Amino acid sequence: MLSSRSVRIVAAVVGVLLVSATGVLAGCGSGDTSAAGASSGSGTAGATTHVYGTGDTAVTVAVDDQFIIQLDSNPTTGYQWKVTLDGDAEVTLAHSEFRLGLKATDGAWGHARWTYTAVRAGTGKLVFGLSLPSRAPDKTETFALDITR
Repeated sequence: MLSSRSVRIVAAVVGVLLVSATGVLAGCGSGDTSAAGASSGSGTAGATTHVYGTGDTAVTVAVDDQFIIQLDSNPTTGYQWKVTLDGDAEVTLAHSEFRLGLKATDGAWGHARWTYTAVRAGTGKLVFGLSLPSRAPDKTETFALDITR
């Protein structure tokens, strides 16, 4: 039998996975996804998958490369990260997850991680907004995106 802590963690993870279900983020601001978590992928054979986070402002990758955006998160608060992509670059969400931080206690903070694959060369902006459902973001993180051939 699961403890109440385990049930809460499983419920939070299931919620993150349901919110994270996305397809392709395309340019022109039409790609809006509610991603509340993400993971590292294997990337292109032999390539390094770079991790970007708070404090980083630019992501430069080649087509077919994978990269990770990692931001502080606590899904137990009800806040969710929502992401939009503006511009002519195109990325696909390969995977998302939530990882508990060093202090794995009830309500502890951790990291939301999104693994993207660069699909089409171009430039744009990935904008992550942290908000309660149906509210304007309380916090945003913006990454200038440059995908080369």
